[in-house]
Amino acid sequence: MFAKPQWFRARAYEHAVKPVCWQGWLYLASAVALALLPTLMLLGRRQGLEALVWLAVIGAFLFYELRLVRRTLLGPVRAPAAEPVMATAVPEQATAADEGIYFLDRPAAGGPVNTARFQLSLKR
Repeated sequence: MFAKPQWFRARAYEHAVKPVCWQGWLYLASAVALALLPTLMLLGRRQGLEALVWLAVIGAFLFYELRLVRRTLLGPVRAPAAEPVMATAVPEQATAADEGIYFLDRPAAGGPVNTARFQLSLKR
């Protein structure tokens, strides 16, 4: 990794980093120059395909580099301590007509219904 994590900070709602000191800005400016100067030289020689390949390679490198910086800043991703308990809604009186059908207006036996990402409860 060429960039140091101390030069950047992770943005809260985006998958990006922002420079916080002059070294970070210098790193980004040199990366843009490293991407654009060879591209312009290749386009001047009418080598458009090579310029496109160069931009793809340098773009992939910068993406990988800044992703490593972001991972270093945020630390390892940890799994949640425990999965939420999945409550199943059980009909109060199962008849032949509603057998196997779960109704949302009937309360669940185990309390609120937990899904993988949301905790749902019925308001009356």
